[in-house]
Amino acid sequence: MMTSPPWFSVRLVMRCTVSGKPPRGGLFEDRIIVVRAATEAEAHEKALAIGGAAREEYLNEYQEPVTWEFLEILAVKPIADSDIQPGTEVFSTCITEVELSRLRASIQTTWP
Repeated sequence: MMTSPPWFSVRLVMRCTVSGKPPRGGLFEDRIIVVRAATEAEAHEKALAIGGAAREEYLNEYQEPVTWEFLEILAVKPIADSDIQPGTEVFSTCITEVELSRLRASIQTTWP
């Protein structure tokens, strides 16, 4: 019986530019994707290809060109479960209280 390669989660960073320049303070997207790969190195290579293909360009409301492009891979981690389904943990990392405060401040939510 042949088994499927394991899943890996990959944390990518995308960078935004407007009219070829970063917005004041910089603007980045923290993106987590999943890939199947035999090894962590293969998962890294697959993620590089996915990140490179994720480039997006459009005009904003002021008719300025906006570009989102792949910047880097921050982490590649194996996923313990072989079957991804609702509730499967695909990425985790430990953070400090200070990092948690910064993360909360950076994410605007409407949760009650």
